[in-house]
Amino acid sequence: MSRLRRTLAAFLEPRTARSDRGSAATEYVLILAIVIAIAVGVGAILTPRILNSAQSIDLGVNP
Repeated sequence: MSRLRRTLAAFLEPRTARSDRGSAATEYVLILAIVIAIAVGVGAILTPRILNSAQSIDLGVNP
C-alpha cells in the first residue's frame, strides 16, 4: 500500500505544485480592478459636486 501511495504522490505532486502558478498575478489584477472601480465610483460621485461648487463662485465678472 505504501508503494501505491508513493507512486500516487509522485504522480500528483507536479500537478498540485503547478496549481498555484500565476496566482500572485491573478491577485494583483483583482486588487487593481477593485481599486480602479473604487476610483471611478469616487470620481463619479465627486465630479458633479465639484463642478457645481466651481460654477457657483462669484468672480465679479458680468457675462
